[in-house]
Amino acid sequence: MRRLRSLYMPAIGIALACLLMPGLTRPALATNLRAGPMPGYPMVLSAVVWVQADDEAQASLEYWPHDTPASRHRSRPISLDAAGSFAGQVHVHGLAPGLTYDYRILLDGRPTSRDAVGSFRTLQAATAAPPDVTVAIGSCAYLPDPLPFESWLFQGLFNGPYGDTYGIFDTIAAKGPDLMVWLGDNLYIRPQDVGIPGGVSRRYWLHRSQAPLQALLRGTHHVALWDDHDMGWDNSDRHYWGRKASTDLFERYWANPAYGTKQVPGIFSVVHLYDTDIFLLDDRTYRDADASPDQPTKQMLGPAQLAWLQGELTRSTATFKLVCNGSQMLNDQGDHEGWHHFPRERDRFLAWLAAANIPGVVLLSGDRHHSVLLQQPRASRYPLYELTCSPLTSRPSVALRPSTRIRMVADTFVPRRNFGLLGIAGPAGARALTITICDPLGQPIWAKTLTQQELR
Repeated sequence: MRRLRSLYMPAIGIALACLLMPGLTRPALATNLRAGPMPGYPMVLSAVVWVQADDEAQASLEYWPHDTPASRHRSRPISLDAAGSFAGQVHVHGLAPGLTYDYRILLDGRPTSRDAVGSFRTLQAATAAPPDVTVAIGSCAYLPDPLPFESWLFQGLFNGPYGDTYGIFDTIAAKGPDLMVWLGDNLYIRPQDVGIPGGVSRRYWLHRSQAPLQALLRGTHHVALWDDHDMGWDNSDRHYWGRKASTDLFERYWANPAYGTKQVPGIFSVVHLYDTDIFLLDDRTYRDADASPDQPTKQMLGPAQLAWLQGELTRSTATFKLVCNGSQMLNDQGDHEGWHHFPRERDRFLAWLAAANIPGVVLLSGDRHHSVLLQQPRASRYPLYELTCSPLTSRPSVALRPSTRIRMVADTFVPRRNFGLLGIAGPAGARALTITICDPLGQPIWAKTLTQQELR
């Protein structure tokens, strides 16, 4: 975790930041596409595509089966306005299952000057033989601010750039994953952002439109959970004063299947991808301060969210159940964030998981600025694995802590920028989950296969 709280923008920087906030400046030319488009969570007969313009517009989706470009359809338009950062989600229905569609965004009925063509794929109808799929994962995606002050600060004051290897996003896109799961710190809200009106909104506005992201956004489906830098300042928890505004922005910029439930607010949900269920947890909305006194009620996820997770895990018939969280869950290192600061809550859940004997559970996390595979033995049960995958572009953490070494699967510690690929393949009843950690050029660093049989 990088502590940025002590860095402050001078007065001239604040003035420039305000001038760049959405809604205060307007392009002189016709409304154009600013960011995306980006397909959201995958479905069988429908699709949702997120889009952002640079001014008010009516946005619609023109789409067609990849093999028959002459067969074009157009969605109903949606309104993009200043109150919503000129962003919105276009929904289309009545699609064919298991089909690749190409698409482009129309603004006020006209193609945008970028005229970016993207693609999405509907899920196949339920069959006895689930298809092979690839899921890309990553966390800690720092992108620089265009203001000269911040460029100087992070390029000069620190020992080299805090962010780098921005071509990693094109590398992921070239792998052609079926889904990208963002594991938190998907952008970096700066200390100066929380100190000015609209600063956090401005950060989302600037981050999402940056050029290195666009090919990846357009070319695959995306879902996300959040961590502290998506909410506010370093180590943000439920006491952070801007939590409501950050929650609204997260929902505005991502197209997840749900954000909590009617009874329990939050950003948690579950994504169904054939015989794999992906559980996106919310480790911020209900989180007590890590340093608060240990007591039975101290919580990271909270009883209501955990009850939801337990119910979903119990009902799930998926071969693999990927439980994703921003903070690490199995590591016991005391000087960074993680579930170890909430030992009673963690112990209760792990005891329940063992007693319920839920098959196929694998934990995924981000945050730590390195990647590593952890393994926790369990009496009379299969070992519980946690894959931490980080960072995409932020500065790596090269320290291998003693507690990490204790549970680390040999030769899986990666102290450099990277991303992960999860390949789910094989015949029904004998499926396998292959984890591959890749460098920014897409070259494998290590791979590990977990079979359906060994996770029973």
